[in-house]
Amino acid sequence: MRTTVLILCLLNITIFGQEFNSINEASKNPKIVKKLDLSQQDLKTLPDQISTYNNLEEIDLSENPNLDLSQAFNILTINKNLKIIYLSENNLSELPLNITNLKNIKEIMLDENNFTEIPQSLLRLEKLEYISFFDNKISAITLQENDLPKLESINLCYNNFIDFPTDLSKLKNLKYIIMWYSNIEKISFEIKNIKKLEVLNLEGNKIENLPVELSELQNLKKLSFRNNQLKTEDLSPIWKLKNLEELEIERNNIREIPENISNLNNLKRLSIGLNPIKTIPRSISELTNLEQLGLVSLRDFNWTETFDIISKIKSLRRIGFPFSGLTKMPNGFEKLTQVKTFWINGNSFDESEQKRLTKLLPNAELSFN
Repeated sequence: MRTTVLILCLLNITIFGQEFNSINEASKNPKIVKKLDLSQQDLKTLPDQISTYNNLEEIDLSENPNLDLSQAFNILTINKNLKIIYLSENNLSELPLNITNLKNIKEIMLDENNFTEIPQSLLRLEKLEYISFFDNKISAITLQENDLPKLESINLCYNNFIDFPTDLSKLKNLKYIIMWYSNIEKISFEIKNIKKLEVLNLEGNKIENLPVELSELQNLKKLSFRNNQLKTEDLSPIWKLKNLEELEIERNNIREIPENISNLNNLKRLSIGLNPIKTIPRSISELTNLEQLGLVSLRDFNWTETFDIISKIKSLRRIGFPFSGLTKMPNGFEKLTQVKTFWINGNSFDESEQKRLTKLLPNAELSFN
């Protein structure tokens, strides 16, 4: 048995490599080093021996604000298998030009720095697939048609935009855009040009209306406008996104969900809570692929009618209506026999009511806390 375990451990080291956070330990067997975490080590320069780690794929240099990046990139140029680099929390506002020598980099994390724009040197990394500028100071983006030809995903959360950066449409393979809490107020019609977009998350901005051209993004699968300033009449472009699988429109100024939500027949997850709505349309029962429904904190809501409507969605497996001010479950709850998980915490069901509900749906998991 011990021999078998030893062989498996050796195979793991040989085939999968190891992660190290010490140059001394890594240098004992440089061939097995695939991941190297040198964050928070007060580095000034990068040790030369890192260039001997021929199988190095990922390095974390975050929280080393005094690191000479030009020198570091010269060392890392020799590591031809390097694909991922972390440079977060380094007080950066620009990058040295020789980052362009890291020709095989696919992912770069530049979170919590001081960038005000995307560095020109970064735009020359032709194999780059993912960039994160989480929590920087970017207010605008300027791109050319051939920049970052393989980029698929970009994180621009917590930046300083007002207008949605339409130059992102020049990134021809872009599929994922995440821009939480970036002060966006307006989305231009040019968003329609991001043809391959599959995920758009604009949670926590200041968006008051949507361009009709949003409906042309027919590859969209996940869309989040959670915590914006949208009203019912602003949502019309969404109901034409027939390939949408996840929709989050919680915490807006939506007073009514229109009947044509039934157009979204591929929808699997829907979150509409924290809006001043009183009920849901009967057409929601036509969403035959819906698996999860979020109805968070809906007060003065017609629960009996809602339970009747959603009882007809045979695919529904998870539903949440926490913090809805309920002390006794409204009639019709017992109809939801297809649902396996209920998130109903934050209400005021006493112990006897909890026991009653558990008996009503004995095959479901009810979360009261």
